[in-house]
Formats: sequence, C-alpha cells, structure tokens
Amino acid sequence: MKQHQWILPEENRPSFQDYPEFHPLLLSILYKRGLRSSAEISSFLDKSLHGIHDPYLMHDMEKTVSRIMQALQKKEKILIYGDYDVDGISAITLLSQFFRYIQATHEYYIPHRIKEGYGLNMEGIQTARNNNVKLIITVDTGITGHEAIREASAYGIDVIVTDHHQSPENLPPAYAILNPNQPQCQYPYKYLSGVGVVFKLVHACLKQCGMDETESKRILKSLLDYVTLGTIADVVPLTGENRKLVASGLKQIKLSSFSGIRILFDQTFVEDKPLTPAMIAFKICPKLNASGRTDHANYSARLLLENDPRECLQLFSKLELFNRERKALEENDFTKAIQIIEQDKDHLDKRILVVAHPSFHPGVNGIVASRLTDKYHRPSIVMALNDNGFFKASARSIAGVNIFECLQSCEDLCIAFGGHPFAAGLTLDKSNLQEFTSRINAYMEKHFSTHVFEPRLQIDSFLSFSDITPLLMKGLQDMEPFGLGNPEPVFLTKHAVIQNQPRLLKNKHLKFDVQHAGVTLPVIGFNFSNKAPSLKMNDSIDFVYHLRTNSWLGQTHTQIELIDFKKN
Repeated sequence: MKQHQWILPEENRPSFQDYPEFHPLLLSILYKRGLRSSAEISSFLDKSLHGIHDPYLMHDMEKTVSRIMQALQKKEKILIYGDYDVDGISAITLLSQFFRYIQATHEYYIPHRIKEGYGLNMEGIQTARNNNVKLIITVDTGITGHEAIREASAYGIDVIVTDHHQSPENLPPAYAILNPNQPQCQYPYKYLSGVGVVFKLVHACLKQCGMDETESKRILKSLLDYVTLGTIADVVPLTGENRKLVASGLKQIKLSSFSGIRILFDQTFVEDKPLTPAMIAFKICPKLNASGRTDHANYSARLLLENDPRECLQLFSKLELFNRERKALEENDFTKAIQIIEQDKDHLDKRILVVAHPSFHPGVNGIVASRLTDKYHRPSIVMALNDNGFFKASARSIAGVNIFECLQSCEDLCIAFGGHPFAAGLTLDKSNLQEFTSRINAYMEKHFSTHVFEPRLQIDSFLSFSDITPLLMKGLQDMEPFGLGNPEPVFLTKHAVIQNQPRLLKNKHLKFDVQHAGVTLPVIGFNFSNKAPSLKMNDSIDFVYHLRTNSWLGQTHTQIELIDFKKN
C-alpha cells in the first residue's frame, strides 16, 4: 500500500451567514464542493422526494409507456432481460413487482455470468421467441446490443432498452431507448443507475394506469427499496436525484413491505443502527452479487421477489453459502495476482495493471481488480480464460482515469466492452493479449502523467476537538447519505496526544483514546494492525479521520474513525 500524500485544506471560512442552524465549518466544506449559493445549499439539504424530475423529460419515455400499455391491453407476454449484478437484479425485481401490481403477463431472464457473459445475447432472444414473448424490456443493459436486437426484430419481438451506461454514437435499432446518457436525451440528471432509470419508467407508467394518486405514491415509495440497493451497489454519484431516492429508501428498507428484502436485512444486521450506504455496500451487496459470481443470479432475484418468509430464509442461506465460496475464490485469485505482479517488477513500472491467468475465476474478476487498484493505486484489468479461449475481463480505475475511454483506444482488439469511467468489462481473444497490453499501456503513457498515480488523501478541514459540538454532528447527519459525489468529510487534527497504550481488537483493528484541546475521544482504526507497533501512550500525532456517532447499549457518543496518521 502506497503512502498517501495529504492534500491540506485551505483556511476554513464561513461562506454563508443565513444558516445559523448549520455549522459554519460544514458550510465552508459545501462551498468548496461547488455549492455557492443559498439556493444550492437549500436544495442539497432538502432530501425529500419533492422536486424529482418529470419522467417524461426522458427521451422515448412516452413511446415506451405507450408500448407497455399496449402489451397490457393485448395481454402480450413481456420479458424483462437484465444484468446479473445488484443493479441489474434490483432493476429486474422492481419492474417485476410493478408488473405484478398492474397484472401484466411477464417473466424475467438473467444471463449466466460465466456461460453467457454480459449483455443481451442470442440465447435470451431465443428463449423469448420460444415462450411467445412479444416485448422485451432490457434493464441495466442493452445499449450495445445491436445484433441481438436485430434478431429479436426479425422474430417480430419489440425491444425496449433501458440502460444508463455510456451510450455509443451508433445506437441499437430498438423500438425505444431510455438512457439519460444518449445524445438526444434532455433529461436533467445524467447519473441514474440502471434501477433508477427503471424507477422513472414505472413512475411514468403509473400516470397512465388510472390509479389514484395515493395508491401510486404508495407503490413508488415501496419500490424505493430496490432503487436504494441498485444505486448504492453500482457506485453512481449520490448527488441530485440519486441522493433524494437513496435518502428516502434508507429510512424504510429495513422495514420493507417485501419479505425477501426484510429478511435479507434482518439476518444481516443484528444491531438496530441507522443504515448507511457503506453498510449496504459492504454487508448486503456482496451477498446479492455472490450467487451470480459462483452459480446463477436467479437465486438473488428470487429472494428479492419472494413473499413466503420460510422460502426467503432458505434462499438467504443459499446466498450465505455462495458468499463464502466467493470469498475463498476472491482470496485465492487476489493472492495469485499479487504473486504475478511482484514476481515481474515490470508490472509496477506500468500505469495500468493487466493480469491474466488460466486459473482465475471470471466471477470474481471485478473484486480482484478493485483490490489491486486499492493496493497499487493504478487502474487494473483482471482476465480469466473461459472455455472458448476468450479472456473475460473486468477493469477498475482511479480518480482522473476514465477506464471506458482507455478501452476505447483498443476497441478493435476487443470482442466486446462496455462500462463506466471507473468500472468496465471486456472480452478479448487470447491471441490479442500481448498487443492489447502493449497498446493500452502506450495509451496510458501518452495521456496520463505520473502524478495521477500517486495516491492522495483530500482533507476537507482542520478541526479542533473543541469545535466538535452537537451542531457539528447534526450537520454531518444532514449531509448524509455519503458516497461518490458526496464524500464523507475528512478532518485533520494536529498535535493530539495518545492517552493509553493502543490495543488490537480481533487481532486487526486498532483502538486507543486521544486528547486534543482538553477533550478526549475514542479512536478506532479498522485493519490498522500493521501500524500498532509504531504507536504508544503519550505519542503526539497528526491524524486524519471521519467523525462518527456510535451507539452502544443505549448510549451514544462521538467516535473517531482513523484514516491515516503521522507521528510528530
């Protein structure tokens, strides 16, 4: 792990005078993040669903809703075709629950991650044809599915694409396309997840279903559970509309009206603590992803749709087994990838890590790539060889490097590719591996200077413990939910003194108390066991951290979550 360079904040100054109920230090942080007017601050602090955008602002929405209403009237069978990750599964199950409400005849199809791979494929089209499907609606996929959509059209099947991935210049010949990122779409917010786009579609459909407003609002509110799961899992920005949707969903998801979701949370979280996106990202999403990584994502979709609590518990137990298997595969491949990198030091001279091995499991490529990116602070591509002689690969990136654009530079070598600036996937013939590695490294050398690959820790504010007041802690709660686009504030306190001998919890977490400005607070450093020998009682340290409110046995107190430190 490289040592982070601390990027110190400018001197803190209150930027606004008309928010006496909001801590001036936090106002300063929001100002630095681009919220420069009272109206922008007010909009940010308003996490209610008032003001979410009209779904009919999305290009092709009217055409899409009209076709779905036609299918409903004619009792045509609809196939929901979605991706196997949590965003895709959430989008499938949200749309399926809505079709249950309006009694639309439907089924869903999720491709097998290893046998079929990502995207709309011929096997799915053939299944639709065999089952007399007249309308396919893709969710979280389809924007590059030219060939499969042409095949469906030849069979007399209309295809509606709902997607959020970066849109190619040449759009597929679908009946309609809902994607805020397609060039002609004027929808104001461009960062919806796949399930977010489907939520907008359901919102638009409800306007045409003849339901009273109270019932429509009840349905939309209940479906926010799925939006919350998929939006957090896909690591889209928690800004604007996403922020409103997730903030509302977090308040209700543990008490979901859907048995599968409720049991998923009941079995995962024993303690009754307020949910955060991080808790869902690290505890819930891996379980939902595990079935698709090691077996088939249908198990997770079934859990999210199931009404019988007993069946839900059985499905949850299966997900737990899949997740344990996933962890073992991930650890094995991560260890092997590090060996490959460390044995050939040329890897560490490159600006992108490309690691391929026949023993890698394609179901955990993305997780391994993410861990390599965290460890070496450079984009990583992990490739696993499938039975057809193709490498199935996942890519993860760092701030400042758009991995999708990097892959575009090698588009002619890829059988397929797609994704986001931070995460992407590709398929590559094994005969092209050497040229691909050479070309993408040449692209990186040409377009990115070395400083991009030096890990930096952006600090939002200096903080004295004397300034940690109830007003500050309330302000931090008002800034939630935190995530991409709205990161949790990072504070720096200098010349604090350790009050007791640091100790280890569970042999991996560092714990001690620290004093500054006459105030003593507890510190927890998760996975800081390797740093324990370097600290002792009475040491003076400068340290970087998050401020947390911790509840235990009915007592609430402020706690420091350590990010980094330097001894004085």
